[in-house]
Amino acid sequence: MTPTGYRFLTRLSVPMVLAYLWWRGRREVNYRVGLRERLALGEPLSGMGGRIWVHAASVGEVRAVVPVIEGLQRAGHALLVTTNTPGGRAALEQACDDGVAIAYPPLDTPGAVERFMAHWRPCAGVFVELELWPNRLLALAKAQVPVVMVNARLSERSLVCYQRLGELMPRALEGVRCVLAQTSADQARLVQLGIPAERIQVAGNLKFDQALDETQISAGQALRRRIGPGRPVWVAASVREGEQDAVLTAHALLRETCPDALL
Repeated sequence: MTPTGYRFLTRLSVPMVLAYLWWRGRREVNYRVGLRERLALGEPLSGMGGRIWVHAASVGEVRAVVPVIEGLQRAGHALLVTTNTPGGRAALEQACDDGVAIAYPPLDTPGAVERFMAHWRPCAGVFVELELWPNRLLALAKAQVPVVMVNARLSERSLVCYQRLGELMPRALEGVRCVLAQTSADQARLVQLGIPAERIQVAGNLKFDQALDETQISAGQALRRRIGPGRPVWVAASVREGEQDAVLTAHALLRETCPDALL
């Protein structure tokens, strides 16, 4: 697929995307509240240019990137931070001070992206994990705005899906100057996607580098005392609907060789 073809298809998708967000708003009303923002229909701003645009998909990515946000602020940079979900936005509002601008990102359509770029005029982009939206990347590259990907990951399945888009992704990724990948496997797949190997470094997972406060440490220590000092424990985190049976099956197999294992 060419960039022109992708732009055409995303223009056609706008009604469907808006309908989906409105439907999501049945349970989380903030999905409806932010529709104008996602279309970048706000009033033109003055004095807001020159910010680094940091984008994190949702709550988990927001929490992972908070140390990066704080580091950029200490270095004197003005920031715009966007997230896709109301939960992510609430996490940002709790974690960031008043000097950080917080918004929903534009839908990946030509009109929304162009209005967003004119509205904010970012000087650089920092995208967390797997946020490869072609229209956004193409617009940043056209404006010669450098992009850095942090905590980057790319599964084999996602790689195959992106490769089906043909020349689109390599073209969109031309403006990516630096990638900090989670693992060497992610690094290899990102090279296959079209990012030059010399622009990619393996830096581990930001989610494992978060500092714990004393309350969290005390709660963890108390839980371990209740469980017992030597009892093996494993955690099934972020289990989605339909995955519980697989988790329970795995636990039953584990208990055949480790009877006191705790899930």
